[in-house]
Amino acid sequence: MRNRHAQDKPIRIGLVTFLSGPAAGPFGVPAKIAAEAIVDSLSAGKVMMKLGKGHQAVTGTAYGTTHTVDGQVTVGNIKYYALERVQPPEGVKSLDWIKSGMKAGNW
Repeated sequence: MRNRHAQDKPIRIGLVTFLSGPAAGPFGVPAKIAAEAIVDSLSAGKVMMKLGKGHQAVTGTAYGTTHTVDGQVTVGNIKYYALERVQPPEGVKSLDWIKSGMKAGNW
């Protein structure tokens, strides 16, 4: 039986980045926007405790590229991958999974 209280605890994520000074524009702000997009996608997505006998979470993911347009940082070319396409199913080796076309597992 899983510990119900352990599942209720929030996950805390820290990000150290430049938000002022000369490094903020090219490095800090895009990193902050990307981190927020990842956290938002994790918060909105489905999380399953399917690997490691129910002790390892699997969730979908998203990634994209950042651009500065007229002084505004934007995120584009966002690709989303369902959790079934992020990690091989239990018992399948990663290389074998990749060679087979990363077919969605039986989750």
